[in-house]
Amino acid sequence: MFKKRIDELGRIVIPKEIRDSFKVKNFDELELYMDNESIIIKKSIGIESYKTNIDNILKLAKKIIDFDIVILDKMKIISSTSENYCYKDLVKPKIENINNGKFEGILFEEKYISCYLSNIPLIVDSNTVGFMFIISNNNLVDNEIVSLIKNIIISLME
Repeated sequence: MFKKRIDELGRIVIPKEIRDSFKVKNFDELELYMDNESIIIKKSIGIESYKTNIDNILKLAKKIIDFDIVILDKMKIISSTSENYCYKDLVKPKIENINNGKFEGILFEEKYISCYLSNIPLIVDSNTVGFMFIISNNNLVDNEIVSLIKNIIISLME
């Protein structure tokens, strides 16, 4: 058992032994809630806990779409309709290609390929749990289908 004092800003330090035991790293999200007379702190599992269901949704979606979808949490790719993408390429588009929040080009395997790419935050209860990237060689992406897929994934996590 550990006893900790709350500082003037309402913070407590979680002991290193507990962080190590639960594999809590810097900037991990924690869930806090009350249960009777207790405050519970739980490591947030995030979007990765829904990977199997998201994979299934994307497999179905791939049958009706002609563009790729990549689902990322904040640190890695969770699911994709294609194996052609890697996290470092998706999160580091060239700055000059950012236009009104949409990436218009991206670097894949050291070769610049022009494509339509937009990132859509996946937000549940005002918490961004990940991003959905839409990748297409043209701008003819059906926004209704994109919204439908996004809404299915979000409702899965609610």
